[in-house]
Amino acid sequence: NLQSVENVRRIQYHFQRRTNDFRFVVKDLREYNSTIKLGRISIGNTLCTITPFLTGNRMTFCTRCWCLGHMRDKCELENPRCRICLENLINGQTHVCLNRARCAQCNGGHQSLSSECDKVVEYRSELKAQINNAISSGKLHRLIPQERTQSMEFQTKQNEFPSLP
Repeated sequence: NLQSVENVRRIQYHFQRRTNDFRFVVKDLREYNSTIKLGRISIGNTLCTITPFLTGNRMTFCTRCWCLGHMRDKCELENPRCRICLENLINGQTHVCLNRARCAQCNGGHQSLSSECDKVVEYRSELKAQINNAISSGKLHRLIPQERTQSMEFQTKQNEFPSLP
């Protein structure tokens, strides 16, 4: 019986799945650890498998040219591009997108960050391998839940606020 659960949300996927996944926060660390150790919870008359939620690895991509591997501040393009059709967006001119997707990675007929693109799939795979190698070599560490030592309540200190006239 989980007492400290809050913020229960159904995870929305971009593709059809046979099951529904939910994400929620267990505020009490002891309750969290004992639930993870059990590996399942009962909701109604259904026994549900429970696992810790690990966020996905974030790709590095540019919001100027939509290419992988660099960010906007390092982009060498003069003008930003439309996210969908990749036409140049020139200051002062109105862009009318024809909604014909074009990929900045492979020039294919899909959007630049789509999992339909083999180069995006390969980039994600390499990123995952690099992160796993960094974790196993000790260069990176996964964050684990820890006891909160500080109170989460908002506190004001009178000397931090000037008096009103």
